[in-house]
Amino acid sequence: MDGIIGALQAQFENRPSLRGPLRRSQARLEGDELTLLVPPDFQAFAESHREDYQRGARAAFDRAITVKIERGVAPEPVVASPDEQKQGRLRKAAEQEPAVQEALDLFGGKLVDVSEEGH
Repeated sequence: MDGIIGALQAQFENRPSLRGPLRRSQARLEGDELTLLVPPDFQAFAESHREDYQRGARAAFDRAITVKIERGVAPEPVVASPDEQKQGRLRKAAEQEPAVQEALDLFGGKLVDVSEEGH
């Protein structure tokens, strides 16, 4: 399935709005019919661009392809590891410190890493 999505994505190098929904989609190619299983939040967008996807599929597979858009399963949310959760809490606490906020504002900076005192 990754090969089908990859081949289709390659047709939209200059159209990131069409590539985006494909990243979270699955595809099934049966004969001359390509079914795109898109996440629910992209279904309306994908359906409104079905003809674009159809042209891309024709170019990718060098033959006439009919594209169907179907509702796929929403991907499982990514759960942060305990270390990532701890890092997020530390970063949030640091960003709320007045001295840190002043330094970030003064230099137009961004907080990228935080460690506990003494480490």
